[in-house]
Amino acid sequence: MNDSGDDDDDFALQELEKLRQTIIKSQEAYSRITDTIPEHVQFLERSAHEIKKSADEVKESCKDVTGYISGDRKALIWTCSTSALLLVFVAAFLGYTFGHRGGYAEGLAEVQQQAKARSTLAEWAASSPSGALAYQMDQTGEVQAFGRCQIEGYHVVQKNGGHWCTPMKDTGGGPEWSLPSS
Repeated sequence: MNDSGDDDDDFALQELEKLRQTIIKSQEAYSRITDTIPEHVQFLERSAHEIKKSADEVKESCKDVTGYISGDRKALIWTCSTSALLLVFVAAFLGYTFGHRGGYAEGLAEVQQQAKARSTLAEWAASSPSGALAYQMDQTGEVQAFGRCQIEGYHVVQKNGGHWCTPMKDTGGGPEWSLPSS
């Protein structure tokens, strides 16, 4: 007979083994991280040097721009105004051009999808016995009557959240179908 103390001891040993494995994994992860720290420090030092160098270049550029502004203010205002106006016209032109092309491409894709669907439908109508029969029924107006459930021996009932064309009870049965929502 097992003593419940043995079960508790086994459970405790298992949990201690899990804890030991977790500590080993943590130590391995810590070692991997600490091994990469010198590389990160070097990268940060290089980045700090590059940032300082860039900041010095920006400082020099600002001095040059300030000197230019104080020396020839009217020319700068005229140049900036002309550039801004030119940018507005270019942006308007590009917006119109890309918008027109995008709309044209979208319309063309839609028309191509419709043409493909019509081609598929025409292929079905021309090459299958069902398509030929449907065409003949359409020529006599029977397809519309069939689709609207306006055929003898059938009536419209509402079930399953939609309208269904079902045979009348006195006709002895037959197929039923859902009607498109209108």
